[in-house]
Formats: sequence, structure tokens, C-alpha cells
Amino acid sequence: MSKLICTFLALLLLSGCTSRPKNIDEMVQQAELGDPSIQSSLAKMYSKGIGTERDYTKALYWYEQAANQGDAKAQTKLGWMYDKGLGVSRDYKQAVIWYRRAAEQGDKWAQNNLGWMYEAGRGVSPDYKQAVVWYRKAAEQGHSRAQNNLGLMYKKGRGVPLDSKIAVDWFSKAAEQGYRCSQNELALMYSKGTGVVKDDLKMFFWFKKSAEQGLAVAQVNLGATYEEGLGVTQDYQKARFWYEKAASTEYASAFHQLSRLYREGLGVEVDIKKADELASKAKALGYECDDTES
Repeated sequence: MSKLICTFLALLLLSGCTSRPKNIDEMVQQAELGDPSIQSSLAKMYSKGIGTERDYTKALYWYEQAANQGDAKAQTKLGWMYDKGLGVSRDYKQAVIWYRRAAEQGDKWAQNNLGWMYEAGRGVSPDYKQAVVWYRKAAEQGHSRAQNNLGLMYKKGRGVPLDSKIAVDWFSKAAEQGYRCSQNELALMYSKGTGVVKDDLKMFFWFKKSAEQGLAVAQVNLGATYEEGLGVTQDYQKARFWYEKAASTEYASAFHQLSRLYREGLGVEVDIKKADELASKAKALGYECDDTES
């Protein structure tokens, strides 16, 4: 083949002029040829209902085809299918098998999930030290949820010596990436001066970041900062606003906080009947005193 023809073919590839599947039927045909990347993409289409009806059974089949060829992302997804019982009976042991295969190839999602399986004792015996090993591998690759999980292990002293300062470091890394659970955790550390110097302004900042992303516990915490005037000017109306935001998601503690506002007349007229109704709602949702709130 002449250099001119070779160059022309190379340009075709670079310009995207190669034949690509246009619909689900063409994807199936190409997946049947054995390309794991196409098999994995096809599985995702079935899993998400993209270009076809959602079908977890078919998603499972194609993830298996790709996973058996060593595709790490497909292995992670296959583990997830077994973990959640999608297209197959839930099987934590199988989930662990596939998470491990992907994790050992360096897939950070699988590493975090495998860490969780060890922490929760799903499909394996509970082992906090192994959980830390896998959380750390994922966290060091910048996986925000793994960073949060690793922070929690240090905060609780699970699998590692309790170290609030290191916990704060990991919460900070995840919070700065926008992970709302870590933002709430970091705010709690500032509120109590645990692992950091107590700082109500930073506490308010991170509660607000988390609350604005819809985390109900952070919305209640933010409401409490407005109610008590911590790191912000006291404002009962804004406190009620954030409690109501959390209550709209059926978060039990929010109903308790609203009940108290109406019972004590904080920013609203005293309404004992409404206070009792809100308290009953909180109780029905399983409200218990929650020490993660400020």
C-alpha cells in the first residue's frame, strides 16, 4: 500500500469518517463482533434507556461480555448490577468479585465500592483495615466519595487511629470538589472545633454550600445557624425557610425544628396545634435526637 493511501486512511480515522453505529441494532451487531468498549457502551444504553427501552437483563449480559474480556469499567458496572440486584438477583459475593477485579486494575470507582463492601461486611467479612486500604487508593486518585469515606474512617477511628486533623484534610479535599456530604462534615468539624480551630464563619460557609445542593441534614444545620445567629446574623425567617426545604424531602428532624418554632413563636405566631402536628409528623418519620446537627 502506498504512503499516499496510508496517509488518506489515517486522515479518515482522525476526521471521524469511519463507520459508527447509528442505532441500537447497529450497536448490537458491532458488539457481537467482540469489541469490549462497544459492548460496555451498549450495556450502558440498556441500563440507562438511551435509544431503547431500559432493560437491565440485557445490560447485565453485555457488561458480562465486556467484563470477561478484562474491561475495568464494565467490571465495575457489573459489580454494581450484582450489588443492587439490577437484572439479576442481588449477590454481594459476586459484586465483590467484580469490584475487586476492576479495583486491582486501578478503577477508582471500584476501589471505593470495594472499600464500602469491607466496611459494611457485604459479600466479605467486615474489615475496617481493608476498607481503609481501598478507600485510600480511590481517594488518592481524587475520588470525592472515597475521600469522604476515608475522612469518616479517621473521624471514627475505624481501621486507623482516630485522627480528627487527617479527617478534616480528607473532608476538605472532597468538599472543595463539591461533594455535599463532605461539605456538611467539614462544617460540623468547624462548628465543634474538632481537628481545626472553631470557626463559625467557615461552619456557615460549608453548611450553606451543602444545603444549596439539597442535602437535608445540611439544610437543617443551616437553619439552626440562622436561628442561633452563628456565623451569620440571626434570622428566624431564613431558619424556617431552610427547615421547610428539608421537610419537603420528608426529613424527620426538619419537622421537629419547625414544630419548635411554632411552639415558641420564633419568627411565626405561636400555633400549638400546628406545632403538635409537626411534632407528630417528625415522630412518625422516626425522629430521634441527632447529634450531627448543630
